[in-house]
Amino acid sequence: MRQFTRGTLLGIGLTLALAASAAAQVTVRISDAAIQPGEEFALDVTMENDVYVGGWQMVFRWSSDVIRCDSVVVDSNSFDPRFYTDVAPIDYAGRVTILALLPPFTFPLPEIPPGDHSMGRLYFSSQSGSFNQNVFVDSAIVELVPGSYLQSNLSTPDGLYLSPVIIPGVITIGNPGPVVIAVSPSELSFRGEFGGFDPDAQILNITSPSGVDFNWTAQWSGNWLDVLPSLGKTPALPSVAASVVALPIGAYADTIWISSPLAVNSPVPVPVTLEVDSAAPPPPPSGFALMQNRPNPFVTYHDPDTEIRFSLGQTDNVSIVIYNMLGQRIRTLYSRSGLSANDYVARWDGRNDHGQQVASGHYFYRMVTSRGSVTKRMTVIK
Repeated sequence: MRQFTRGTLLGIGLTLALAASAAAQVTVRISDAAIQPGEEFALDVTMENDVYVGGWQMVFRWSSDVIRCDSVVVDSNSFDPRFYTDVAPIDYAGRVTILALLPPFTFPLPEIPPGDHSMGRLYFSSQSGSFNQNVFVDSAIVELVPGSYLQSNLSTPDGLYLSPVIIPGVITIGNPGPVVIAVSPSELSFRGEFGGFDPDAQILNITSPSGVDFNWTAQWSGNWLDVLPSLGKTPALPSVAASVVALPIGAYADTIWISSPLAVNSPVPVPVTLEVDSAAPPPPPSGFALMQNRPNPFVTYHDPDTEIRFSLGQTDNVSIVIYNMLGQRIRTLYSRSGLSANDYVARWDGRNDHGQQVASGHYFYRMVTSRGSVTKRMTVIK
């Protein structure tokens, strides 16, 4: 077995994510289980591929600490013996494990033909006395260290990389209640000026009232609407943006459908309206204002920081938080209570709460007061 370290696996995961191709379809399915507290069980992982596969790296995550992954096995018996199999140490704190089937460094490379294949098995044990609940085992994007993300990927023999469709496994412990999607706000409204700037992005809050996290996806139809990210795991704060570019004056309507195959109320609709007119967009909520950061784009290797100006019309509590495009909190930039009416400046040096430099890309900064909130987008170039 080839020896892998967490750092090696992480580096490969990031490379594969950047090179991912959607030219072919591969579905990875994790089996279900119904157990009682204290029982041991196993989940099978299978793959259905319509193209030849040249190897894979799968990242598995479980949603609750009432189950523990004791071991993982890669099923290499049905594959070419030239493949290498590998597993990463089980991360019990992060509830993550990694399985890999890797090609050798010699040619010709082995390949897995189209069809249905067993990839491996995950062995779990459950805590005695745990309460009734659903626990999910999936293979979504995971954050192993702050600011660094890893996701499952497969390769083809000719060097393309594929992001599989994941069918999560459900472990039913005892007799749990139904899984329910909760989304707030229940509807969104945007207003913009013809030929002007796009309205400020808004944040959706997707949660699981039962306390058991699950995978979700967002779908919509209008090309003037965008949700980033459009899939993930609860709790989540995806950003919703509306663009007025090339839109004539008029009223537009669409619906964002938040779905999960495990939720009894799926899909949940979030109506969205956009009004494009010839008047300037309305001012921010009365009593405060948030300006566009300067410089923007913010070039971290050239500029020491970017300046975010805001003002208060009367004494208020203020927080300014920076989010990435996944809707995840990156940096709490400003948090003050009882701030008097005045003009203020907050500065960001491009680092997260852990002092690490963030990657290049788009970010959102959100100002929240007792009278409302406003969100703006910035671009970081590293």
